[in-house]
Amino acid sequence: MSQLIDSGVGWACENLQTIGNWIEAIESAMTEDDIGLGQGTLDPYDEARWLALGALGLAVDSDGEIESRVLSELERGQLFAAAVERVQLRIPTAYILKETWLLGYRFRADARAIIPRSLLAELIVSPESMDGSPPPCAKILDLCCGSASLAIIAAHRFPDCQVTALDISPEALSLALENVTDHGLKDRVRLIESDLFAGLSLSDLRRFDLILCNPPYVPVDKHEAMPAEFQREPRLALAAGADGMEVVARVLGDFQRWLAPGGRLLLEVGHEGDATDDLLDLEFPYLTPIWLDTSQTSHQVFMLKGAP
Repeated sequence: MSQLIDSGVGWACENLQTIGNWIEAIESAMTEDDIGLGQGTLDPYDEARWLALGALGLAVDSDGEIESRVLSELERGQLFAAAVERVQLRIPTAYILKETWLLGYRFRADARAIIPRSLLAELIVSPESMDGSPPPCAKILDLCCGSASLAIIAAHRFPDCQVTALDISPEALSLALENVTDHGLKDRVRLIESDLFAGLSLSDLRRFDLILCNPPYVPVDKHEAMPAEFQREPRLALAAGADGMEVVARVLGDFQRWLAPGGRLLLEVGHEGDATDDLLDLEFPYLTPIWLDTSQTSHQVFMLKGAP
């Protein structure tokens, strides 16, 4: 365990006077204890800065000058408590701060839903990357919506569209409603508790121009080996059977009934691209996936086009 935690709040408050001191100490503690990253940042310094500024109620994009600010004893106590939660208890930073950010959009975050971090957000913001031209988007479906981050980003990006967001978890949907309300989108984002497409009505058949889906796709053995921080997220949102393909297979078997003529399905599968290829070859050889690159990844998101 790091000196920051082992030495206690008294030592920390005496020796760490500025925000910069705390960021450095938290970063060191995170590195020493090999904390899990990937739920908002990929770098211990970025994670430490996000935690420190957020715990103090300061803007996470504050310039570097703020790090020289001298803290009160109360503020130093707040940062010590946040460091204990993050480093010792392995609580994700987003859950500690009760908020997170995705491509500049703020969302509430807590253990009711997975922390927003989908690659699909980049494709929504830059739809020209979807095979060269943005799709028509009168109606959008966000399948496995969690806290509704993708539904909300899509509603902002396509201001004339209506968005339907589905999730099997009532807890996730309660958080989704808070986020939709925060963004002033209750009149344009419809939330439905649903096991994949089951909660849709017959009037929704062949109606969606764009279906977004970031489903559970982690094989059970991989989920059990994930860092403690990821174990704090709802298992239902991550694990999906022995090969991770249980939910993906159900989506692929049913999406065409709901996709409008010429519409598109965007489906994220993370590091399970090879398992997805095997599934497509074995069970859906009639589908032709178009794998889409994002700024930092490849073979993690694919698109399927609907019939004309």
